[in-house]
Amino acid sequence: MKYYLMWSTVQGYTGESVVEVTGTRFSIRQEDGSIKVAVISGTVLLSNKETCPGKSGYRLTQSGYLLSGNELKLENSIETNELSWKTGHLTFDETPIDSALVDIARHFRKELLIETDISEEITAEFQNQPLGEILNEITQVAGLKFDTNGTALIVRK
Repeated sequence: MKYYLMWSTVQGYTGESVVEVTGTRFSIRQEDGSIKVAVISGTVLLSNKETCPGKSGYRLTQSGYLLSGNELKLENSIETNELSWKTGHLTFDETPIDSALVDIARHFRKELLIETDISEEITAEFQNQPLGEILNEITQVAGLKFDTNGTALIVRK
């Protein structure tokens, strides 16, 4: 997973995609072969690397995914946790813990390795809390053990 934050760059490349900024604020993330652009304000031109930017691509004023094969999937809103890099705010409402850990790992720019089955859910809000505090709360809920060595977040029972 790669995560990029763009504010005023004219053009950016991620994998096979080209993103051209036309005066906007947005974030872009490469994950599982697709590119996700979360448009906060303005317009973003998104196209495949092989095409000419802005000519045969997509003009986004909302969030969307560019899937393999140059297919676009739009989203009606930006998830709260998608903007945690800016707000410092992570929110979970009866969220499966394994899904919450994906957002937490992304927020702290860690690779996530889950080495156990997790069936519990979590309802919690975290505002500018360090990773250790968040993981301690999850440990209390689910009895999980975490290793945050280096760039990875490893989850065990």
